[in-house]
Amino acid sequence: MISRIVESFVFNVSTVDRSYHQEPMRNAALMLGKTFIFKRQFKTHTKSMQP
Repeated sequence: MISRIVESFVFNVSTVDRSYHQEPMRNAALMLGKTFIFKRQFKTHTKSMQP
């Protein structure tokens, strides 16, 4: 659910990027999204590993 929102956000930024040629902005957004998704997955993973 949250990752889908991040995906659409990254997609929107990359679409804006194409028209304005703001590569650093897009890279920052992608990194932010990846970090966010990874942290979220890691949290749920450690939760499910607990007995």
